[in-house]
Amino acid sequence: MDNVVRAILASHDPSTSNQQRVQALELLERVKNNVGENFQISTQLLAHSNPIIKHFAFHSLEMLVKAKWNQLDSTQKEKLKEFTVKNMFPLSQKVKAHFLREKIADVVTQIALREWPQRWPKLLPMLFQIAGIKPERGQQNGGAMGGWLGLTLLMIIRNLAAQIIAFDPNVPEKRCREIQEGLKASMGPISFL
Repeated sequence: MDNVVRAILASHDPSTSNQQRVQALELLERVKNNVGENFQISTQLLAHSNPIIKHFAFHSLEMLVKAKWNQLDSTQKEKLKEFTVKNMFPLSQKVKAHFLREKIADVVTQIALREWPQRWPKLLPMLFQIAGIKPERGQQNGGAMGGWLGLTLLMIIRNLAAQIIAFDPNVPEKRCREIQEGLKASMGPISFL
């Protein structure tokens, strides 16, 4: 993992030679393209204090979902979904940089585009609960509309809505309708945000 951290830092360092930068980027691409290695390394990198390292980890996980989702077996998908809800989403409360919260929202959105609401109906209720918002009444358990967690949740909902409004060609029309129906069904708690 240390070599991945060094590669990330080298790729962002203006004093890195072109040859070193190419080598660093090749290593990072190998990590992102290897399904098992990507998840294992990215989840470990999230513990790093450097926001550039965290951003790479979030970006790698997003690319894993976007490009390799269908290559994951059901156990890997469930593990990634669980990690995202229990570890990544709550992390948005602790990170200081807004661009990291955006990346967290992007990862959750990419999984939701593939799984919610049909195969993962509890996604939004779990996120509302973690954010401290009672979805059945739109009431808050504490904090200003869920604080940073509420903001990240709002980003996820915004991203989902943008996908279906824009009718992204990568998201089939049927999926857009399913997501739209899921958002409509969730409007009570969403309107509270």
